[in-house]
Amino acid sequence: MKTTNRMFLHILLTCVLCLNISISCVAMKRKASPLESLSKVLKYSPIIKEAYDKITEFFQSFEQDVLDNQDQWNHPTKAHDKIIDLSFRVNALIRRHKREINMGQRLGRHAEEWEKCDTAHVFRHFCFVLKRLVDAKKIAIDATKDGVTALYHSVKQGQTRFADVLLQTGADPSIQNVAGLSLLHLLASQKSSLENCLLAGAIIRAGVSPDVRTLVFHDTPLLFAAKSGNVGLGKVLIRYKANVNAKNDEGGRPLLKALGYRRAGFARMLILNKAWVDIVDENLNTPLHLAASYGLYSIVGLLFKRGANLLSLNKQRKKPYDLVPNTRKDKMRFNLATVSTKKWPR
Repeated sequence: MKTTNRMFLHILLTCVLCLNISISCVAMKRKASPLESLSKVLKYSPIIKEAYDKITEFFQSFEQDVLDNQDQWNHPTKAHDKIIDLSFRVNALIRRHKREINMGQRLGRHAEEWEKCDTAHVFRHFCFVLKRLVDAKKIAIDATKDGVTALYHSVKQGQTRFADVLLQTGADPSIQNVAGLSLLHLLASQKSSLENCLLAGAIIRAGVSPDVRTLVFHDTPLLFAAKSGNVGLGKVLIRYKANVNAKNDEGGRPLLKALGYRRAGFARMLILNKAWVDIVDENLNTPLHLAASYGLYSIVGLLFKRGANLLSLNKQRKKPYDLVPNTRKDKMRFNLATVSTKKWPR
């Protein structure tokens, strides 16, 4: 009898232990969302709790809308409009949350908690929710309309953080529009910013070539960046081995393009990264011709130190010195820029 009771207790304890292990494994598999993780860190005041309850409610309604309207969210074209509308609603949510953070910090109420309530948590939670829906094939993330994806549209509109979320959830960054413009071309034509540079790096790491070309003139992103003077993005492209001497169908090259638009900073970056200094355009103008004609004497000096030819002739049979503005000051500055750095013998 005692033996039977011991065996029964042993089996019971084993079952309880196995049940506890299975429960703990299920709990470990369920990944907490960023907002749930934040709630463990923050000691919520009523005001902060109300702000985050609104955000949680917004994303819950978004998930319910996806489940209720599967025919639209999974449609190859209709999903595009739904995602674009979602981007505007998320940005409105972020702006409202920023106002609440600023107001809380200004009033000095629970300042330590408000400092931790940055918008990055909202974007991380949005990425968490969206990725879960995309992985479950509830949303057609690469839906196109007129040859444009939602990712392309968000980059074009300057919604960099929303574009980063789409990229993290599996959107294809290699899709180009009907003219062959890629995401890198769009970023290169915009103003330089840290967010744009980080997004460009993520796009290249996702498999897009830094030398991707357009369909019309086969321009590279570096040519677009040279035109806009986007030095930050130019550095990102060069870091990922973009060709600094790439040529398009019209014979344009990044250095010639940068000097043609008087982008001295971009031209300096290209020269320091081994751009050819004696290339010519359709009028046989060298970079030295262009720099001299626009009065970019710091570039003139740099080109001279890199071995540019001072005696090269263009189609009008003119040397770089002949294109310098006809003033004594400009002539003197050109001469000073092209003086040899070697010491003369005594």
